[in-house]
Amino acid sequence: MSLIMEDIKRINALKQFNKEFFKVEFNSDDSTLTLTVNGMRRNYIEVKNAEKAFDEVLELVKNFFIDQRSEGFDIKADEIKN
Repeated sequence: MSLIMEDIKRINALKQFNKEFFKVEFNSDDSTLTLTVNGMRRNYIEVKNAEKAFDEVLELVKNFFIDQRSEGFDIKADEIKN
């Protein structure tokens, strides 16, 4: 069995996803939050208090990391002063 050009294109396409990311962006000018995943805008919302909503998202992500990091410990994020 041999590789054809389409196989090589599929293999190369897979390489771009070896690192994934997401970004939540707060814009104070228009009070919006934008969610970008792997460089593609996924969601865009207008919120009355976008700065507070952004801080809530940041705390959720931070607490997730604390909880994942502390799996070997008996302490969770909600037990730590944020």
